[in-house]
Formats: sequence, structure tokens, C-alpha cells
Amino acid sequence: MINRVGHMRLPGVRLLAAAALVLALAAFGCSSGSYPVDIFYEMHYQDSWGSQEPPRLSPPESAVAWFDPIEPLGDGHQLFVTNCSMCHGLEGQGDGNVLRIMESRYGYEAKVPADLTTIQASLADETILDYVNNGIVLENQVTVMPAFKKLLSPYEIDLVIGHVRTMEPLDVPEGPEGLFVAKGCAACHALEGVDGAVGNVGPDLSNIATVAATRVPGQSAEEYIRESILDPNAFIAPDCPTGACDIPTLMPLDVSGTMEAEEYDELVQFLLTLQ
Repeated sequence: MINRVGHMRLPGVRLLAAAALVLALAAFGCSSGSYPVDIFYEMHYQDSWGSQEPPRLSPPESAVAWFDPIEPLGDGHQLFVTNCSMCHGLEGQGDGNVLRIMESRYGYEAKVPADLTTIQASLADETILDYVNNGIVLENQVTVMPAFKKLLSPYEIDLVIGHVRTMEPLDVPEGPEGLFVAKGCAACHALEGVDGAVGNVGPDLSNIATVAATRVPGQSAEEYIRESILDPNAFIAPDCPTGACDIPTLMPLDVSGTMEAEEYDELVQFLLTLQ
């Protein structure tokens, strides 16, 4: 009787086991990501063919893909602005924002002058080409200038060198306008009517005196301008030429440390005249 009962129950146990296996496989198959068990073969996973697709043959091992040459993204000036201006400045004067931060905050000293307007005439084409291709290595010491030989095509590098050859020292204006340019403000900020003040990183300061009075409730225009120079992250301006000014610490935190107290006051008073 026990055996008969056991034999009667065995098909039921097998049925339950089969159902459990089916459910487990279905669970594996419907799970996201890679299948834990490689059971659900699909044609598009196979190195095979589909009934509605033409036969596909492997290419010869000696075959080399050919693409039409890529046109450069712009002229020499545009390529320079895109790849070089963050350190060398928009006009090649060595006043780029990244370089100024490295110098003022981390004590970096450029091994070769970054002002291209003053040194390009003394450098041979081969020297500039070597600097651009391989970065600058002096006495086995690699500087922070990257190698561009894998980033730009030879034709694009020639365009950049050609643009560098056109650079000449700018005539720095007298008075506070000249101070604005000489202290690097013009590398990031535009200022209408001031030669060289064509920066497009930070806000246009052509009417900063008017705007400053509306930035922070309870702050005067002078208080806002002084704070913006001493602590640029205290208030991030909402609009920059390329979009929202949403990158803290992009402006050096110790700009005032690069000028005398009299120069700092002169610069603030000059900015307060820009209505």
C-alpha cells in the first residue's frame, strides 16, 4: 500500500519539479542584463544568418577601411581658441584662465613663456611644431602642455602654427582700462570699447555697475564688485556668453593677490563707471 501510494505520488512530484524548472528558466530569461544561464538563444546573438538577410562574408584580413579625409573644424584662429586659449589666452598673451589658476593657486612656473606674442618671432617653425606635437620637455622634465599630435591632424596643426605666426603684442591702453587687460581680466570678460577685452568665458562687464546693484539684495554695486573679486564663489552670476555660469572656482580665488591695493581700488572704481 505504501509503495502504491508512493508510485501514485511520484508523477505529481515530477510535475511540480518540471513546473518549478520552467518558472525558474522564465525568471532567468526575463531578467534584465546578461542571462545568468545561457539558454535563450536568439538569432541576433549568433554568428550566423537570418532567413530574410543576404549572406555575409568576412572581409579579407588584408582589407583596410577607407574614409574620406575629415575636414578641419575651422580655421587656425578657431582651432587655437578651442585648444590653446585656456592657457595662452584668446590673443596668445599667456593670460589664459587655466594657466593663471595654476600659477596663483599651485605655484606653477612655465618653463617656456606662455605669451606667444612676444616669443613666436624668435622660434623656428620646427620648434613650434615640436612643442605642439610633443608638448614641451626640458631636461627630461615634462611640462603641463599636452601633446597634440594625436588630437589634431597635421593639417590642423599647420593651421594653428600659421595663426600663431600672425600674433603680435597688443597695445595695452593707459589707465584703468590697461589695468583691466594687464591683470588678465580681459582673458575671460568682454568690455566694450577696450582693445583686447574680448573674453567669452565669464559675464560681459560692459554695464557691470548697473547689473551689480541688482545681483544680491542688500548689497551695493561696489560691495558686490569687491566681493566678486575677493570671493568669486560667494555669488555665481546667472549668465555667461556660452550659457549658465554654473562652474564654481572657474575664476581664480586670489585675483586681488596679483595686484597692489591701489590697483585693486582703481579697478573697482573703474568698473563702477560702467553703466
